Amino acid sequence: MKEEKEHAQNILKDQTLHVLKSAKELYVLVSPHTKMPYVTCNPETFDDEILVYSREEDAEKEKKHLAEKNISVNLIKLENKQFLSCYTGLGN
Repeated sequence: MKEEKEHAQNILKDQTLHVLKSAKELYVLVSPHTKMPYVTCNPETFDDEILVYSREEDAEKEKKHLAEKNISVNLIKLENKQFLSCYTGLGN
């Protein structure tokens, strides 16, 4: 059972990495205060996470959800040629 769960997680990770590398564009929620990606904290792992979407509709939906919680974010569109500099900047 544990091996099946790990296998499913590995497949999901591979699919996610493929999208992060090959999508034509991605949508990122950005803090209007810092001008950096909006960061959340995973409640289970306490890891910082940014919100990245491959579909604009999904990003807009999350933006509205956050607005209902009085959290202001902007939505930016990244073209594929901008991915590397964006990903590199996340490590700083």
